[in-house]
Amino acid sequence: MTFSLCRYRGQKTRFADAILDRIEVNGSTVLWDACAGSGAIALAAAARGVPPAQITIIEQGSWGLFWTAMASGAFDPTRFQQHLDAMPPAQQDVTAYMKRLFTLPCSLVDAPYTFFLLQSASVHGSAFGHQVEGDTVRWTGSYSCAKYFTPTETSVRRYPTRVMPLAAELMKRTRRTLELLRGCAVIHRDVASVPPPGPDTVVYLDPPYPGTKGYSTDTQVEFPRIEKWARSCATNGARVYASGYEAWKGVQEEDVWSVGGSRMGGAGKAKPKRQELLMRIRAAIHDLKPL
Repeated sequence: MTFSLCRYRGQKTRFADAILDRIEVNGSTVLWDACAGSGAIALAAAARGVPPAQITIIEQGSWGLFWTAMASGAFDPTRFQQHLDAMPPAQQDVTAYMKRLFTLPCSLVDAPYTFFLLQSASVHGSAFGHQVEGDTVRWTGSYSCAKYFTPTETSVRRYPTRVMPLAAELMKRTRRTLELLRGCAVIHRDVASVPPPGPDTVVYLDPPYPGTKGYSTDTQVEFPRIEKWARSCATNGARVYASGYEAWKGVQEEDVWSVGGSRMGGAGKAKPKRQELLMRIRAAIHDLKPL
């Protein structure tokens, strides 16, 4: 069973085991986790015994900074602890600290730690972008930090809510991630620009869902290009699966499975569920040639 590194919109932590069961991942699987985001599928596969050397994470956005450091072993827990120690001790003061941190440039070396802290405190796990300028990283897009909440007599929610997990918990999660995925391959670029793998590879793709919000602009490529890439992978002989709220055009009913419902809405609001679908993507449907 996997764990959640931090809040991230659309992450598949709750569905990871169901997805891996359906796509039949085991210790001999060569797995590509594309549009990986917070890496729920890669983490769950590693926890099941898939060696890191057989896992490839593809992520264009700011998570790619984090995964590159994790995979190479450059993510240093001692340095991360220094970042944790610099945070205000009181949760009530964390929101202002994070908002300021987002506006400040940081070095490429410190970017994975800073990103992870910012993402951990992000409202609803919404994504944000980054821009590399030489040896400096600047954060881009909009950033909304969670706020410390103390209930009143009339509050629907009856317990205090922290801005983010405690420092000890964040350290525990990053150490566990190092144990599981150090040594995996990371491709930090647009997934549609990556040459498709050959046969005997399982590709899992979690693209930004059409019509949904909360993704940063640098983590998105146009959906038709993502679909074309996925079908090219299938044409090359890989077993390809994708998540979505709706089946892609041309996907047969027998190749679509529900892996659970996604909760929607906030505290005190109605929370209808949309079904999370997993689908098998087969070869091109319109004479699509491999990229």
